[in-house]
Amino acid sequence: MAKQPAGVRSFTTPPGGVMTREVGAITGPVEVWVDAGTVLIRYVGALDTYTLGDARDLSIDEVVAILGTDQGIDQYGNPRTGGLSAERSH
Repeated sequence: MAKQPAGVRSFTTPPGGVMTREVGAITGPVEVWVDAGTVLIRYVGALDTYTLGDARDLSIDEVVAILGTDQGIDQYGNPRTGGLSAERSH
């Protein structure tokens, strides 16, 4: 089992998952936290960690709220992937 980082929050992604920089979308039970201003994520209990983006001025609770929001479906009926968009205003 992986070491628990400080300030970690666990949640299950919406159907479309969340977009990481390294491997694309991941889905299912995950752990997310902020380290030196960067939002990191991994599957619950996993060792591999992926980058979601810059936390800016977001709290970890705000990050989880954004990532846990279902983005709906696209024009083909596929679940949309969520993430931390650089274009998002807050």
